Amino acid sequence: MVNMKFIADNMLAKLAKYLRATGYNCIYPPPRKFQEIKRLTESESRIFLTRSKKYNKLLPQEKLHIIQSDNFSQQFREIFSKFNLELREEKMFSLCLLCNEPVKPVDKEEIKEQLPEMTIKLYSEFYICPKCHRIYWYGGHTKRMKEKINSIITRK
Repeated sequence: MVNMKFIADNMLAKLAKYLRATGYNCIYPPPRKFQEIKRLTESESRIFLTRSKKYNKLLPQEKLHIIQSDNFSQQFREIFSKFNLELREEKMFSLCLLCNEPVKPVDKEEIKEQLPEMTIKLYSEFYICPKCHRIYWYGGHTKRMKEKINSIITRK
């Protein structure tokens, strides 16, 4: 499912980051009050991801997924399998890894003072988060993260 949206519990920071990297909207950290989590699962059709069984009786089963493993790779595979998620090239790295906002293309000239000199020389395509102003480009870190995602998803 392409338009799945999630809320990740406090103990699932890495999972939230990688869901965002694959283009899946994931609120993290979660709201402090459970009533707000419940409201978001209903009003925004989100699934609350947690390792805690205490939420079993507090949320409908279709709005809750209790993650079985404490291993990140297994958690990531579990979510992709359980919700039939797809890796889609056009969605990869489309969300800010920090604040979950869709990133926007930005001209290198507008941001070059904020970039290392080698980055300016090596890359021409840049993206910026309109909320937190973090700058992204497809460099070595992105390549390694993409390879890690592919290896986790394809591993049985």
